[in-house]
Amino acid sequence: MKPTSIQKIIFYDFCNFYYSAPILTGFVELADDYVFQVSHKVPDALYEIDLKGKEGIFKNVLLFRASFLNNEELWFCVDISDTSNLNAIHLPLLDRVSIYFKVNLDQTQMSPSYWARSFAQDTADGMGNLEGKSIERRAKLRQIMPCSPLRGPLSLAQLPRLRTGREVGWKARDTLSRFRHVYNTPTIEKISRMRDAPKEYDVVFLTTHYDSAGYATQMDFREEMIRRLRENRRLHCRTGFVSNSRNYCRDPALIEKPMKLTRYLALVARGRVGIYVRGLKDCASFKLTQMLSLGRPMVGQPLKSPHHYPEGQSLLNDCLRFESPSSIVSQVEKIIEQPVLQ
Repeated sequence: MKPTSIQKIIFYDFCNFYYSAPILTGFVELADDYVFQVSHKVPDALYEIDLKGKEGIFKNVLLFRASFLNNEELWFCVDISDTSNLNAIHLPLLDRVSIYFKVNLDQTQMSPSYWARSFAQDTADGMGNLEGKSIERRAKLRQIMPCSPLRGPLSLAQLPRLRTGREVGWKARDTLSRFRHVYNTPTIEKISRMRDAPKEYDVVFLTTHYDSAGYATQMDFREEMIRRLRENRRLHCRTGFVSNSRNYCRDPALIEKPMKLTRYLALVARGRVGIYVRGLKDCASFKLTQMLSLGRPMVGQPLKSPHHYPEGQSLLNDCLRFESPSSIVSQVEKIIEQPVLQ
C-alpha cells in the first residue's frame, strides 16, 4: 500500500521520551500528506491483549494505529528494548499488531526451528499449528537501528499523559520525568552545532556503571578500557564510570558524577575519536547512533550480528572490529597520529 494512501497515524504515547523523541520527530516532519496525532488514551486494542503483568513494556514500546483512505487500519509498534533475544518480544502484542519493528533484532534466531523451541509454551494453538504460527509471527518482525535521542521544536505533541494509567504502567513520576526529558533532549540544531565544537580531548569515554552481578564481565571490560586510556601518556582523555550508586565497589578514582544527556553529548563532541562498546546484552548500543549523529570517527567492538549494522554503513566493519581494550587504544593512537583516518 502506498504511503500516500495513509489518512491518519495515531501514536499512543506511554513511552520514555528519550526513545520516542527521534521517531516522533520523524513522523511530524513527514506528515505532509496525512494527519499525525498523539494520544494519551488507552486504546481499546490494548484491552484485547493479555499483558501478563508486563504493563510496563510500553516504556520501551511505541504503539501506532494507521488509518487508510479505503477505511482499512493497521496497528504497528516499535520495540526499543535493548536485548536482541527473541524471548524478550511480547507475543500477545506481536499477535495483535501487523508489523513489529524491533531494535537489535537478531535475525540469526529467525529460523522456524528456533521459534518452535522458544515459543512452544506460549502457543495456545498447540504443537499442531506451531509451524504456521511461527511463520506468521516471523513475517511481522522488522529490524531497525537504535535512534540517537533528539527532538524537534517544542510542541504540544511532546506533552505527557497527566493521569496515571495502570493498564500501561504509567505513574505520576513518569509525568514529571517527561518534562525533564523534554528539557534535556537536544534538538537537531543543537546536535549540528555540537559537531563543530573545538576538540579538547583525543577521546571522551564515559560509561554508566551497573551494579548487577550479571553485568560484571561488561564492567570489567569497560574498567580496563578506562585504565588503559588514563595510563596512556600519548592521549589526552576524559574517562570514567558515571555513577551515584551506593553499591559502587570499584576504584573511587574512576567515578564521574552523573550528568544530563546534553552535557554528555557536548563532551563526546569535544573528543577527536569516539570509542564504542557493545550494549550490556550484546546489542547495538545507543552510543553508536549518538556518535554517528555527532559525526565522530569511531573505534570499538564489532556489532554482534551483521543485521545490526545501519544500512549503507559498511565502513563500520573497519572501525568496529576490535575485541580487546588494548587493540582499541592502539587503533585510537593510529587515528590521532594520522588525521587522514579521521
